[in-house]
Amino acid sequence: MGEEHAQVTLVLSDDDTTRALWPHGFRLELTISIEANRLDLELHAENTGETAWSFAAALHTYLAVSELSQVRLQGLIGRRFIDRINGGETIEDHPEKRFHGEIDRIYANVREHLLLRDGPRRLRIDQQEMPDVVVWNPGADGASRLADMPDDGWQHMLCLEAARILEPVKLAPGQDWDGRQSLTLEAY
Repeated sequence: MGEEHAQVTLVLSDDDTTRALWPHGFRLELTISIEANRLDLELHAENTGETAWSFAAALHTYLAVSELSQVRLQGLIGRRFIDRINGGETIEDHPEKRFHGEIDRIYANVREHLLLRDGPRRLRIDQQEMPDVVVWNPGADGASRLADMPDDGWQHMLCLEAARILEPVKLAPGQDWDGRQSLTLEAY
C-alpha cells in the first residue's frame, strides 16, 4: 500500500471441515493495518448460511512491556469485572491499574479508550463494537506451564483483548458485524 502503511486481510469461510465442527455458513475476515505509530485490527463476521447463529469474539492482543510491575493502565475505573481466577464480580476502584502477577479478568462495558503507560511509552487503545476488555497475564506459575513462554516471560507481557464476550453477537442469514481495536503509540 505504500512505504508508510501496510495492510493484509486474512479470510476464513465455511467448508466441509468447518461444518463438521460447527454447522453454519460463515465468512470471517481479519484485516490488519500498520502505520508508523498505529496498529488496527478489524474482525468482520458474515452469516452466509440459512440459519441464525451467535458468537463471542476476542482479539488476543499480547503486548510486550518493559517490566510488568512498572506498567500502568488507565480507563477501567468504575467498570464491573469478572475475576476468572478468584471468582466473583466486582467494580474496578483503581484509576490506574497496576500489575504484579497472574490476572485474568473480563471488564464489561468499556466504552472509553484505555491508556497503557510503560515507562515513557504511552499506548492508546480504542475499540468499537467490542465492549469487553480481557486483561490477562499468566504470572510465574502459569508461565512455567506454557511451552511457548520462557519462565520469566510473564514479566514482559500483558494481554489486553478487545472482546465481545458477555453479550454475544447474533447474526441472522445475510447479516454481518464488524469489531475493531486500534492501538496508537502516542508521542512523549
